[in-house]
Amino acid sequence: GDEGAARLAGVVTNCRGLSRLELGSNGIGNEGMQQLAGVLGACEMLTTVDLANNSISSGGAGWLAETLSRCHSLVHLDLGSNLIGDEGGLRLAAALVRSRALSLLDLRNNRLGEVGVRRLGGAFWRCAPLTFLDLRGNRPIGVGKFEKRKGYVVARGAP
Repeated sequence: GDEGAARLAGVVTNCRGLSRLELGSNGIGNEGMQQLAGVLGACEMLTTVDLANNSISSGGAGWLAETLSRCHSLVHLDLGSNLIGDEGGLRLAAALVRSRALSLLDLRNNRLGEVGVRRLGGAFWRCAPLTFLDLRGNRPIGVGKFEKRKGYVVARGAP
């Protein structure tokens, strides 16, 4: 949970060679995300962060969004099955355009509505490194570059 994430954040700051952080299904909420986000940017070798199946809502997504521009090696971020919602989606979308390395973002089942899905989709096309955005399980819109038959998985070069 949040207390464990706060303790882990204290340890992670000393792990310069950390490349993967697997924290899925740990009950992490906004407080824990705030603590972790504060140190993720210092992990120069961090390429993969799994925060799926936690309790991260818009506040936690906001903390993470502020950190994304400092995570120069992060290529895979899994936030699937959280509670991010449109507000958190908007904050992440704004951060994506500043991302230097992120190539895969999983936002499945995050209670994103049409506004969040559209904004994230627009950010996808403005974030050059991002090649795969998974928005399945959120509100379908079925227009433009998002098509129902693709299940809201957006990938560059997809047919």
